[in-house]
Amino acid sequence: MSRVRRFIFFVVANLVLATTALGQTYDDALKLAGLATAAQLRIGALYAGEADWPRDDLQAEHWLLAAARQGNVADFSNLAALYEAPQNTAPDLLRAYMWYSMVDGAVGWMQRVKLQSFLLPEQRLEAESMAVTCRESDYFDC
Repeated sequence: MSRVRRFIFFVVANLVLATTALGQTYDDALKLAGLATAAQLRIGALYAGEADWPRDDLQAEHWLLAAARQGNVADFSNLAALYEAPQNTAPDLLRAYMWYSMVDGAVGWMQRVKLQSFLLPEQRLEAESMAVTCRESDYFDC
C-alpha cells in the first residue's frame, strides 16, 4: 500500500473511531467535522508537494476545496500557489490572483502585488469579482 493510501486509511480509520467515541450530540458532531476538515487540509497540503509525497495538483485542489466548502479558509494560499505554478499545466494567474485576494493579511497582499505586473487592470477586477462569487457560493463556484 502506498504512503498516500496508508495516510488516507489512517485518517478515515481515526474518523470512524472518533464517531464511535464522540457519540451523537451536536457539539460532538462539530468536533468531528473539525477533524474531517483538518484531515482534508493535511491531505491537500501533502498532494500540493509537502514532504516527500508525490505532487498531484488535481488531488490537492480537490482536498483543499473540500475543506474550504466546510468553512475552513486557512489554506487559500496553497490553492493560489497551485494555479500560479502548476506542475504539468500552464499557470492560471487570474485564478491565482482570485485565491490570493481571499488570503487575509500580508501574505495575500504581497502575492497579489507580485502578480499585478502580469495582469491587466481589468483582469485584476475580474479576479476580484470571481472571488466575491466564490465566497457567496460557499466556494462551490470558484
